Amino acid sequence: MTDILTRVTFLMSVRGFKAFLLLGAAAGIIIAVTACAGEASQEGLAPEFALSATDGTTIRLTRVLAERDAIIIVFYKGFSCVICLDWLVELQEAYPFFRQRNAELVAISTDDIPQTVRTVGVTLARYPVLADREGEVSKSYKVYDVDGDGRAALAMFVIGPGREILWQQVGWEPGEEPSLDEVLVLLDTMSVPITE
Repeated sequence: MTDILTRVTFLMSVRGFKAFLLLGAAAGIIIAVTACAGEASQEGLAPEFALSATDGTTIRLTRVLAERDAIIIVFYKGFSCVICLDWLVELQEAYPFFRQRNAELVAISTDDIPQTVRTVGVTLARYPVLADREGEVSKSYKVYDVDGDGRAALAMFVIGPGREILWQQVGWEPGEEPSLDEVLVLLDTMSVPITE
């Protein structure tokens, strides 16, 4: 299974969404089988949270799931992490594809609001970027201080209806970020309607 996933990931670059469309059906089966085989969280449900966004609104997990079929939650180390900022830019490039699948994307760090505003300014993120200053949400998702640096680890969760954790990856080396194509395929296997 790992060899097949490696080949599919190799064939589909992060920016290769046309390749994604051609290989989506075959890869979707592979991803669905992988998710059912235990690579998704064994804990089941994502912890509820309510955090402030840079525009002053409060983003609540259950409220987002009431309006969307899925939410992609990304944890990053904060404004001082250049690799993280680059990844948030990549996520912005993929954001329209998530929205087409009726999914929302949010990014969370333990930065305060001013640092989070700086992150949005640098990355031009149009998805919600949230401040978890006390680290409570990061702790509840078990990504806080994983690297011993007092910050959230790089992590990505795909949460479906009923707060079910469908897929997750916690921690990775630079250049080994989660395949956004795989996440898009997973959303397609959920039969999330594509909107114009």
